[in-house]
Amino acid sequence: MASGQQNIPKTQSALQWVRVSDTNPFEWTTSAPVIQPSDLADNQVLIENHAVSLNPIDYKMAESNFVQAKLPAVTGCDVSGRIVAIGKAVKRFQVGDEVFGILNINPSNGGGALQQYSVGEADGLVKKPANISHEDASTLAVAYLSALVQFFYFISEGRKIFYCIGWTSTSDY
Repeated sequence: MASGQQNIPKTQSALQWVRVSDTNPFEWTTSAPVIQPSDLADNQVLIENHAVSLNPIDYKMAESNFVQAKLPAVTGCDVSGRIVAIGKAVKRFQVGDEVFGILNINPSNGGGALQQYSVGEADGLVKKPANISHEDASTLAVAYLSALVQFFYFISEGRKIFYCIGWTSTSDY
């Protein structure tokens, strides 16, 4: 059961992932379901998306369904928006907070950024600073996480690190 909820539509526009394929796995719809606040897990929030970002994982997932998502689903991990409902165990956020971060890689149960409303785990989100736009914030999570993983991989191997700034979004971190 969710608390602090607002009026949430029952359907939304979304780019739905409808088939496992490397050719045309997606279809545009205006009738994708919106997960309702009463269906949120205790640690989840419902986000009204303001900006999203595309990453290679978003289309590579559609080629093989390596996360075993139940289709139709919506891909997309990077999101920035406003919280419109919270699960009962969420303490760090309130309805109305602007947040950005990474959504669960398995888009079943309302995840996926390529829609108007997305379900996110509270632990994968942070409050968006007022001086950062939603567009900029939506590009940070996967790029930052990718850089961090590579950094720890190289450090654990005792290697030296050289990042050419500006070659990719990952190298900016």
